[in-house]
Amino acid sequence: MELNRIFLTGGIGSGKSTLSQHFADDGWHVLKADNFAYLSTRKGGEFFETMRELSKDQINLDDKGGLDWSHFIYHQVQNRSLRNRWYGLLYDRLMRKMAEYGDKKALLETATITEPLLEQCPFLKVAVVANHDIRIQRVLARRGLPSTDEAAIRAIKRVMEDQLTQAEYAACCHIKLLNNGNDSKKAYQGLKAMIDGNG
Repeated sequence: MELNRIFLTGGIGSGKSTLSQHFADDGWHVLKADNFAYLSTRKGGEFFETMRELSKDQINLDDKGGLDWSHFIYHQVQNRSLRNRWYGLLYDRLMRKMAEYGDKKALLETATITEPLLEQCPFLKVAVVANHDIRIQRVLARRGLPSTDEAAIRAIKRVMEDQLTQAEYAACCHIKLLNNGNDSKKAYQGLKAMIDGNG
């Protein structure tokens, strides 16, 4: 297990991004898989043509010429074979990217993973979990949407359906962090203590 590498994972709204920012503030290099995936699947990106081929052109483009992720995620839910092939491509590329950091401390943040890929990852693996309703409200707040926006809530739940369950994330990781509170710094300090205990 590589202790200078952390694989931070968990479902949408679990608080991964806030925690990874604390790591960045402490000098860790942070690679966000969602950002990388978006850039690599824009028109001209390294995975754009591959994803068009995998999805048999059943994709929509957004106003910037990239994959319309809301449509693509829905398509993934319906087509698990597509999802698994995409996750495999993305995982291999992210691992090569992490290797570029050499001996420096680096963290990979992603919810985009399957159990077999998560199990084979050589990093210290941390699953961030939180209450279902808390996760939904965090996503709504982050997007500046009202807490009662039913269309948005349905869309968030659809994303949750495509991700591993919180139990599945936790079962494949060395550390499970319950992150239901609002004090992200306290959660980070607790996580750091658990990481130090695994050293």
